[in-house]
Amino acid sequence: MTFNASVAIAGKWVFNVWVCDFWNSCDVLFSTASIMHLSCISYDRYYAIIKPLDYPMKITSKRVGIMITFVWILAALISYIPIFTGLYTTEAYMVERLKHPDECIWEVNIPYSIVSSTVSFWLPCGFMLAAYYQIYKEAIKQEKFIYKSQQMAINTNTNHHNHHPRNSTDATNSIQV
Repeated sequence: MTFNASVAIAGKWVFNVWVCDFWNSCDVLFSTASIMHLSCISYDRYYAIIKPLDYPMKITSKRVGIMITFVWILAALISYIPIFTGLYTTEAYMVERLKHPDECIWEVNIPYSIVSSTVSFWLPCGFMLAAYYQIYKEAIKQEKFIYKSQQMAINTNTNHHNHHPRNSTDATNSIQV
């Protein structure tokens, strides 16, 4: 936000090209890490709800640490390396930006756009949707089970209270049953 505020105040980019790349890299880094963390949360919720008995063995502190480390490493790889090496944009833009050091424009090429959006958004989003769909199906299944259990309890309770033996033989038979 500081860099954006400086552009709003000065009306132009007042920093060098390296800072422009750093700013854009951080934007990609934090956006990617954010949605990947949401994917990790959906993974955690999936195991907690779908496989509650396996949850303590699958979701350990060590595994959570590995997942968080993986998120930040992958987010850094998809942001810093392509941006600081110039792989994210076209050669024409690289030449043009040297002519206009007072601009910090984010212009990406098609290959980077496809790879970055796939890794940074589409795959994590698809994973989250699949996980939450499975959780939704489990919730429906549990709701039906609870409803059936309640109906059985009501029916059992109703049948038990409505049965009054007429004589001692019926009472004895009822006790034996």
